Amino acid sequence: MAAEGKNEVASSLLDLQPSAVLELFRVYPDKINKPNLFLGFHGGALYDKSLIWQGVQYLPLALESEGFDLLADGKLARPKIKVGNTNNIVTNLLQNHKDFVNARVVRKRVSVRFLDDTNFDGGNPFGVADPTAELTNELWLMGRKIEESKI
Repeated sequence: MAAEGKNEVASSLLDLQPSAVLELFRVYPDKINKPNLFLGFHGGALYDKSLIWQGVQYLPLALESEGFDLLADGKLARPKIKVGNTNNIVTNLLQNHKDFVNARVVRKRVSVRFLDDTNFDGGNPFGVADPTAELTNELWLMGRKIEESKI
């Protein structure tokens, strides 16, 4: 069944009118003591409300991400995520979870076309919901916090 989802994604990328691609993140701050506890979020640029993907809620946070490229020269990618610190939410999370050092980060990329119907009134107007149709599901480990500010 997962292969069908991958085939669906591949064919949708070749459409004359491909849909927007969303980045969804899950941060697991304590993979040893609480392996199932995570914070799910998305950039909020295309959709400023919570999103549901595969039955999981992702909160909108102002963010920028870069460096997730796959490099062919043998060097390791060094991605960075900058998150807006509205109401000191990020500061509180960092204080409660040891600055997210060694936190597990899952980056999912999905086409709007395949989002769960619950995100839209009357179902997904862009396509048919398909929880198996992910572009990528990448696993990363957070090395360190570079900077923290009120912003």
